[in-house]
Amino acid sequence: MLVGLLIIAYLSYYSPITDPYYPLNAGWDGCSQIYAMAQRGYILNSYSNPLAPVPSLVAIIGPRIPFDKSESARLTYFLEAGGTVLLADDYGAGNTLLENLNVSVRFAGEPLADLYFYSKSPSFPIISHFVLDPITRNLTTMIFDHPTYLSILNPSSVTVLALSSPFSFVDLFNNGTLPPTEKTQSYPMIASVPIGKGLLVLVADSYAFTNEMIGILDNRVLFGNLLRTANRTASFDIVHLKKAALTDYRTAFRNELDTWVSVLRSTVTQLALTATLIVVFSGIFIRERSAERRHASHSSTESSLHMNGK
Repeated sequence: MLVGLLIIAYLSYYSPITDPYYPLNAGWDGCSQIYAMAQRGYILNSYSNPLAPVPSLVAIIGPRIPFDKSESARLTYFLEAGGTVLLADDYGAGNTLLENLNVSVRFAGEPLADLYFYSKSPSFPIISHFVLDPITRNLTTMIFDHPTYLSILNPSSVTVLALSSPFSFVDLFNNGTLPPTEKTQSYPMIASVPIGKGLLVLVADSYAFTNEMIGILDNRVLFGNLLRTANRTASFDIVHLKKAALTDYRTAFRNELDTWVSVLRSTVTQLALTATLIVVFSGIFIRERSAERRHASHSSTESSLHMNGK
């Protein structure tokens, strides 16, 4: 039984997590690279506790589970206090949050492709039209992977930060071919909405932040800009990811074990330091006592010789 428990613990800790968009997933569809970019990165597995103090970033990438009212209220308070929220989605549950926040933009949920400005295939459009903004600083080109586009309901309350090329189109049949009923035009791909003192940033593609895509063109630059506005601190939402049944338990086990290992290392370090100090001071004390004894013995000998000389 003990051996079995040890094997389960070993596999729980060391077996790779393969859930898409998960911050501890080092595979092609994980987000471990952007998780490592944050100087202070946290895994957000519940909205029951207060979010990280502002300025900081909450990264919601590839949500597949709808947001309820209480979670949206937490995010509203976080934004109004000055936090930044990244919501990167395409065909998931991001619109439930936008509805709860009552902002005038939605993820269209229709695939977008490009006739000319693409990599691999029209379903990988190249984005190169950016509006000057701290969020788009140093951005020249990005690549998206089967994205959708943003549907702006009220342009006066939404700032469009990036557009697709004029040759992009809604790929109704998802085959990279312009349907006869569609026309080519530019579509909003990145936008921001101010909420209180904070900023909600919307990106119409979740795969742009995965390990496979983040190192291509300027995709990494965008996330770096978001971290820069958030004091290099980010919390990664896993509450709304579609995960394997045991992933949350494995993550909790890893965190608990890492905490105990950290405490153990700290304790061992302190004990080693204490032992070293004891040895050092004991050596000093012993040398001083030895020197005192030698001095006393020398003084006694001199006194004896002096008396004999008399």
